[in-house]
Amino acid sequence: MNSLRNGIIPRFLLILILFSGCATNPDVKIDTNSNLPIETKDILQEKPDKITLPEDPYQDRIKKILDSMTLDEKIGQLFLISVRNSYNGSRMLVADEYMKKIIETYKPGGIILFTINFDNPVQTRDLIRGTQSLSSIPLFIAVDEEGGKVARLGNTDRMSVTKLPPAAVIGRTGNREYARMASRVISRELKAFGFNMNMAPVADVNTNSLNPVIGDRTYSSDPEKAGIFVAEVVRTMSDENMISVLKHFPGHGDTSSDSHMGDVVLHHQIDRLESVEFVPFRMGIEAGADAVMTAHIKIPDVTGNDLPATMSPMVLQGILREEMGFKGIIITDAMDMGAVKNYWSADEAAVNAIKAGADIILMPASLEEAVKGIKDALVSGTLTEERINESLRRILRVKLKRGIFDQNLSGSEQLMEIIGTREHKMIIETIVN
Repeated sequence: MNSLRNGIIPRFLLILILFSGCATNPDVKIDTNSNLPIETKDILQEKPDKITLPEDPYQDRIKKILDSMTLDEKIGQLFLISVRNSYNGSRMLVADEYMKKIIETYKPGGIILFTINFDNPVQTRDLIRGTQSLSSIPLFIAVDEEGGKVARLGNTDRMSVTKLPPAAVIGRTGNREYARMASRVISRELKAFGFNMNMAPVADVNTNSLNPVIGDRTYSSDPEKAGIFVAEVVRTMSDENMISVLKHFPGHGDTSSDSHMGDVVLHHQIDRLESVEFVPFRMGIEAGADAVMTAHIKIPDVTGNDLPATMSPMVLQGILREEMGFKGIIITDAMDMGAVKNYWSADEAAVNAIKAGADIILMPASLEEAVKGIKDALVSGTLTEERINESLRRILRVKLKRGIFDQNLSGSEQLMEIIGTREHKMIIETIVN
């Protein structure tokens, strides 16, 4: 906080005022001439309010869109894909003929971009614009921008965006306002590029020091504290019209192996999951999360079988839908991870996940095989078109709610005036110091 004591605080307070919603108590008077450290409220004693959702205002429009869609379009909406390389093996940096062919052939519901797709800010915005222009149904444009080590844009210097600290750093401050501030910064910068979905926040609880994939990506080892920060991020993303994705359900925090590589088994009873792993997810759902990402982890002491959560009807329908009351989109973790592709073909994995209750298949090991698997399952009766329509209603509802159907162009003409600004960097400096 030394930088604040040396005269930066008046400007910082003005930034807080400009960022509407940053003051948690409207009765507090702010003295912009004060050189005292910012007094923060201990929010860990507070629980976020539960949101009461109104009746669905999108029902008629969803029906109209659904009735106009072909079966191929319906199946395509179930997939969120990555396109990292072009037809000649070069980096996919523009919406070229190869991208056009993929979208025309498979009609995906969205794409997720990675560092390989980013050369500079304007190129990235134009890639998103060009890709959106190729699809008759507006796309989810997703990215993993958690902060810390998982920041596809923030960890790429040429992209000039504000780099967020790890979630654990924010959690240790004990101030949920910092979670709101950081989330607001990155949501506004992502929107300037044309992204409409951030694969965040991580709702896992960091209870295993040997965990190879989670660690400081979580807000706390305490379930309630983690949940408070998760809920704050969800609410902020909603305020900024950015799609939030809670991950990795039912909880990847107490694992000592990596589902990117292979099998992951969590030997916990339901009571333990209810009191620890599920807590931040419940709080995030109550705060209005748009989506939940499933983990490819097995919980045999609960399900009684060796199916990963991604393919478990008990986990997705029984626990997440019925017991927790989640009505948003269920997205699988990447299906090209070892925990899936080492044991199931792309078509088997996709069909199993949709049967279990997932709505979107993220990054199948083979898009062609996965799409064919869904089509074959419809022909055989393993899946029904009404089951597909159930997922489409949830997908379309989020696209309508977040204004994706109403966007004429993706990204901002003022991109360079929005990303990586001095004001944004000062906010992050305040959090980390």
